[in-house]
Amino acid sequence: INSINGAGPITRSKGKLLEEVKSKRLQVRLEAHQITTPPPPSKWPTIQSLQSPEPPKSSLFAAGKMWANDELDTFLEGVTRDTAVPCVNSLFLYTATRTPDAALRMLHGLEEEKRILVPLWIRSHWLLAAVNRPQKTIDFMDSEVGIVPIFELKEIDGFISTGLGLKEPLAPRIMRSLLQDLHSTDCGLFTALNSVLWTRGMLPQRKQYHKNRRITTGNLLPLAEMYARKTLTIEQLLARFLAHIAAIQAPLLLPEDALSIMGTLAATDIHHIRVGWIGFKSDTPTLVEWTGVMIKRCTKT
Repeated sequence: INSINGAGPITRSKGKLLEEVKSKRLQVRLEAHQITTPPPPSKWPTIQSLQSPEPPKSSLFAAGKMWANDELDTFLEGVTRDTAVPCVNSLFLYTATRTPDAALRMLHGLEEEKRILVPLWIRSHWLLAAVNRPQKTIDFMDSEVGIVPIFELKEIDGFISTGLGLKEPLAPRIMRSLLQDLHSTDCGLFTALNSVLWTRGMLPQRKQYHKNRRITTGNLLPLAEMYARKTLTIEQLLARFLAHIAAIQAPLLLPEDALSIMGTLAATDIHHIRVGWIGFKSDTPTLVEWTGVMIKRCTKT
C-alpha cells in the first residue's frame, strides 16, 4: 500500500496502518449495529396497543355529544370533594398508550389511598375503573358491554397495580353498572354517574347480564351539569338519579343481592348498618337513610 485516496506516499508503518484500518472497520460496524438494532421491547405491549385516540374537544355537556376529558374531570373532582375518594386524570390511559412511565407517575402519591377512581378512555369510549384496596379488587364499570374484552381489563388492572407499588395485581371485578341506550354517546355521563353509585356502595358485582338495566338518560344530563357547576349537591344529584332509575324500573339491587349483602355483614363484626331509599317530600325525591343496629343471636355449645 503506497497511498490512501491519493494522499501521497505512506509515512506510517504497515503494521500501524493495518491497526488503524481494523479500528475504523470496527467503528463502522458498531455504528451500523447501533442504527439497525431495534428499540428494546416495551414492558407493556398490550397497554400500548390499546386504541386510545385523542379525546374529543369540550362539548360543554351538550346533549348527544361525547364528553370531553375536562368535563369528566370536572365532575369527578366534585365526587372527590364530596366523598374524599381521589380520582386520576382522565388522560391516564391515553398517556399510557404513548408513554407508560408518564402514566405510572400519575399514580404517585396515591399508594396509601384505600379507594381511587380511574376513568379510562379506550376505542372512543369512556368507562370507569375503581381501586378498592380493602376488597383487594379493581372494579370495572362499563355502560356498554363488549367494547373492552376481559383480557385487556386484566392488563389495565396489572398496570394500575404496578403504578401503586403493589407486588401482586389486585383482582379484577366486573360490577353491574347501569347500561346506556344502544348506539348512544352517553358513556361519559354514565361513567360519571357510576362513580357516584360506586362510592356509595350501590353497585354489586355482576354475575349475569340484565337487560332491564339499560336506561334512557332523560333529564340526567342537566343534573350532571348542575352538579359539576356546584349548583346541585351530591345528595340532591343522587336522590334525583335514583328516582329516575326507580321510575323506569331499572333495579340497582336484586333481592338476591340484598340477601348476599346482609349475609356478608352478618359474618363480620359490623354492628351498625345504614339503609337508604328514595322518599318524596312535596313531590320532590329525597334520599332517606335509616341507621340501625345488627343484633346477632348467640348459641352456647
